[in-house]
Amino acid sequence: MSKILKSRKFLVLLALLIVVGAVAAYAYNSAQSDKEKNTQPENSYTESSKDQEKSEAETNKANVDKRADLEKQASQTSTTKKTVSVVITNAQADSITSYVSGVFEDGGTCTATITKGSSEIIKTSKGFKDATHTTCAPIFLKSSDFPSSGTWAVKMSYSSSTSEGQSQTVNIEVR
Repeated sequence: MSKILKSRKFLVLLALLIVVGAVAAYAYNSAQSDKEKNTQPENSYTESSKDQEKSEAETNKANVDKRADLEKQASQTSTTKKTVSVVITNAQADSITSYVSGVFEDGGTCTATITKGSSEIIKTSKGFKDATHTTCAPIFLKSSDFPSSGTWAVKMSYSSSTSEGQSQTVNIEVR
């Protein structure tokens, strides 16, 4: 029994020692933090740093103005169209559906170029704004459009006043 009592006393003493050590460490850190706060001047913002900050602000404003002017000039003189990606979502012998990723506009032209050997079929539709991109109106095909059966290669392209792009080639089977 006395062994258990000694072991409890030891544990209580050890716990008390840990708590006292933690309180002392906290008090020491608080005192150091207060010392650091007191060693810094109340207002370390001097006139020279105000002047320097003002000069930097004026320089940054001038740089922003120059960049805006350059971007404006570039947009006025640039005739380069934005490159976009055309994605064929379904290609069959009777219809082709696709959308244009990277642009959100109405009125562009979607063109399907369907080839086999030296034979070429070209069909167009209009692009229109969808939820997040431009969708090409479906292109419908008739069996009479194809001079022969077999494997035909389909490539979609898109062109507008601001954007252009094309799809990967997809093969369709015509019977």
